[in-house]
Amino acid sequence: MKNLLIILFIIILTGCSYDEEQGQRAVARVYDKSLYLDELSGIIPENSSRADSAAIADGYVKEWVKKQLLLKKAELNLTKEEKDVDNQLDEYRALLLIYKYENEYIKQKLDTLITEQQMDDYYKLHASEFRLTEPAVKGFIGIIPKDDNSIEKLRSWYRSSNEDVLNQFEDYIVKHEGKFNNFNDEWVLLRTFFGNIPFKSSNSEELLLRAKTMETRDSSFVYFLRADAYKPATDTMPINLAKNELKDILINKRKNEMLNKLHNNLLNDALNHNHLIIYKDSTN
Repeated sequence: MKNLLIILFIIILTGCSYDEEQGQRAVARVYDKSLYLDELSGIIPENSSRADSAAIADGYVKEWVKKQLLLKKAELNLTKEEKDVDNQLDEYRALLLIYKYENEYIKQKLDTLITEQQMDDYYKLHASEFRLTEPAVKGFIGIIPKDDNSIEKLRSWYRSSNEDVLNQFEDYIVKHEGKFNNFNDEWVLLRTFFGNIPFKSSNSEELLLRAKTMETRDSSFVYFLRADAYKPATDTMPINLAKNELKDILINKRKNEMLNKLHNNLLNDALNHNHLIIYKDSTN
């Protein structure tokens, strides 16, 4: 019922004319080509509003008209040889079918599980190929309510080089309605690091990297930031930040290996069953 209403709406919108020869309502005509209402109504989604239907119909008609005008111009201006595209169409069809078959073959048979060991092994051999595009850091962020009575003590603790004092800082934060974000186990991008505070000034990154520690606050909390290690952009990317890229590379390698094996199996099978003969003399 909705499709019928849309069709009626398009008739009103476009002012269709009836093509007696074809027994259909034509929406547009370019030279000897006609666009019929049945084609147009088929491109409009089921739950489209009248406004959306009008926009979709109008856009489709304009594109169809442009295509037909360009096609007519091409047919008038190209030579007979230039218009002979049968071989190109055959080649395109063959490539498209092969592409679809190979994709389906891979989808059915590809093992996409990549282990940590496989990523580690590949990274060790190719680490220099992985480069940061932005800085990365190791460090921590301690967040405490700004009315806590031990702000001064915490300010001293988070700058300490003594591991016991730093553990004391973490324990205090966690036990006093605060939050401790530890980024010392793995590298994080600097923007991810700063994403854990609600705001930063334009020179926050520079200040932190120069002083190694930084304190900031808002209306509710005090934020203690510390950077213990830093990697600039273009430096070798740490493996934990390269894992998505490593997975993609290893999966693509598997795909290529699968396709090469498929191609070789097809060749050997054809040779073994006499489905393939190469007449070497004919190439001389």
